[in-house]
Formats: sequence, structure tokens, C-alpha cells
Amino acid sequence: MPGDIAGDRGDPSGDRREVDLLFDRLPRSARAFLAVLWPLSGAGFLLAIAWHVTKAASQVLEYGETSPTLAVPMIWYWVPILIGVVLAAIVCIQQMWQRSTPT
Repeated sequence: MPGDIAGDRGDPSGDRREVDLLFDRLPRSARAFLAVLWPLSGAGFLLAIAWHVTKAASQVLEYGETSPTLAVPMIWYWVPILIGVVLAAIVCIQQMWQRSTPT
């Protein structure tokens, strides 16, 4: 059907579907390890991006670059990107803490 998102067809409740072929068959200790590893690796990747964005933003700030059309300081381009990447890394770390605490 046009406009359908894969996995939503015929589901009146709108619940999401997951297919875990390997994860559910792993031992509990391996699942617990992976539940911490994936968010931690995501946070590490995002923090590496934040480091490079910080370097680019500081260079733009140092040189005082502006946009060619409107003469808006280019630092206003980099600040929202940096904030978004740092917030995404915080969410990854928060998910790691939630998954590692026993329920």
C-alpha cells in the first residue's frame, strides 16, 4: 500500500516489530554485555564527531567566517550541530545505564 511503513501493515495498535534471530539465542551474560556495548560504542562515535565539530567550530570562530549571501557568522551553523551530537551521546549513555541496571 502506498504510504505504509514496513512493519506497520495490519497492526491496529501501532506497536513496533523487532526481528532478533541471534540476540535472543545468546547467553544472558552476552546479551547483558551487548546491551552495554552498543550504546557505549554509539556514544564514543558521537563524541568523536563532537570533537571534530568542536575543532571546526573553533576554527570558524577564530577566522570570523560568515555566510556569503547573508553575512551570518558561520559559528551559528556549527553550534546546533555540536549541541545535537552531544545530546545524542548523552542519550546513548543514558540508555546504557538503563539497560545495565537490573529490573
